Amino acid sequence: CSITQNTCDDVPIGDVYGFDAFDQFENFMSYSPCQNMYSKNQAEIVIDNLTSIGFLENLVDPSHYDETGVGVPAILCKADFYSNNSIICEGNEHQFFDASFSNVTDWTWTFEGGSPATSNEINPIVSYATAGNYSVTLEVTDGITTETKTMENYVLVMPTPGTPLPYSENFETIETIPDYDRFVIINEDEDEAWALNESVGYSGTHSIWLKNRGVNSRALDVFMSGTIDLSEVDPDEDVTLSFKYAYKRRNSGTDEYLRFYISNDCGESWVLRKNIAGDDLGPEIENSSYEPENQSEWYQVYITNINPTYYTANFRYKFEFKNDNGNNIYIDDINFFSESMVSIDELEDNMQTTVYPNPSSSEISILLGSALTDQVTISMLNSLGQQIDIVYAGQIPFGENIIPYSVTDLPKGIYYINIISASGDSSTIRFIKN
Repeated sequence: CSITQNTCDDVPIGDVYGFDAFDQFENFMSYSPCQNMYSKNQAEIVIDNLTSIGFLENLVDPSHYDETGVGVPAILCKADFYSNNSIICEGNEHQFFDASFSNVTDWTWTFEGGSPATSNEINPIVSYATAGNYSVTLEVTDGITTETKTMENYVLVMPTPGTPLPYSENFETIETIPDYDRFVIINEDEDEAWALNESVGYSGTHSIWLKNRGVNSRALDVFMSGTIDLSEVDPDEDVTLSFKYAYKRRNSGTDEYLRFYISNDCGESWVLRKNIAGDDLGPEIENSSYEPENQSEWYQVYITNINPTYYTANFRYKFEFKNDNGNNIYIDDINFFSESMVSIDELEDNMQTTVYPNPSSSEISILLGSALTDQVTISMLNSLGQQIDIVYAGQIPFGENIIPYSVTDLPKGIYYINIISASGDSSTIRFIKN
C-alpha cells in the first residue's frame, strides 16, 4: 500500500486537484491491493444506475421486495451493543448503544458496578463510582423471542486521583501487559501487540516490547498508562517525563514512527508531544529479529513540553507505534517527576547541576547546565565519602547536558554525586537509592 504511488507524470486535463497528486489507491476501481472504499463520484454512478437502468431498477422496485427478501418481516436474531470508549475514570458518565437486530421492542440492561445498575432505555448513560473492571449484560425482546449478550470486564474504570509523583516504571514488578491497571493496549490489526518482555531491559531484565519484525499492515499499536495524579504539582513548576527505547530498522526503506501523547481528561482526548520517525527513530539497520545486546543501544528521551493545563488528577500518557515492514522495538525506564522532586545545587555562576529522579531504583539523569565549555569529572561516592565509580570524565559544552547513569546494581542507601570542573567549581549532591 504505497501512499506515495504516482503513475501520472503530468497533471491530467480537467483534474480536480490542479497539480500532479499521488494516486488514489484505496477505491475499488483501482488495481491496488488496498481497496476499501468507493469515491464520491463512483457512489453516485452506482445509485444512478440503480434508478435508470431497467434490469437494475427492478432490484429496488417495491414489488420485488418480497422476492428478494427485503420485504420479509424483521426477525430478532441477535443481541448486541457497543460504546465509544470503554475506559473511563471514577465518577465519569458512560453511554451504551444498542446494536441488536432486528425489531427490538424492549431492552433490559444490567451494569455491574454502575449507576443505575439496570435500565430499560435504548441507549442508557451510566456512571461508575469505584475503579475496577465491570461486566455489562443486555437482554432484548421483540415480544416473542428473547436474546441476551454479556461482555465480561467490558468497562475499565480507572482511579481518580491516580498514582502520585514521582512516577517510575521499569516493568520489573509487573506480571503481564495489559494488566488493566498500570497499562492498557490497543491492537488495531489484531496481530502482534505490545507485551511484557521478561528477558530484555535497560536497568533490569524486563521491558515492554512490540514484536514488529516484518509486520507491514500499517496499523497502529498503542499502549496507554493508567491515571497519574498531577493535581498537587505547583503550576509554576515544570514537570519532566523520560523514557528509554531500543530499536533498529530492518532495512533502509523502513519508515516507522513512535509517537508520545498526553491527556488531561482520562484519555477522552489526546495531544501529541513527541514524534520520532524514520532515521531519527533508529539510524542503524538490523535485518534479523532485533534484540538489544547492551545499554549503549538504548536511546534516552525527555518530554518537557507538558504545561500546567495537564496538571490534573487523571493525567494519562500513551505511546503509539506504526509499522512498515520494520523491526522490534523496546521501551523501558519511564520516569515522571516535578522540579521540586530533584536535587539542585549551583556551582557559583557557571554551572547548575540537577539529579533526577531522586530517590531512584533504576537510573538517574545528571543534568549539567553550563555557562561555558569546561572539563568535568563526576564521581559516585558512598555514604563514607569513598569513590566507588567514575560516572563521567570529559568535556561538556555550553548549555544543557544530560548524563544518564544506572544505579540498578547499587545497594539501597545514601550516596553522593561529586562534580569537579577544571575551572575550579565543585559540588556534591546527595542521592538516595531505594
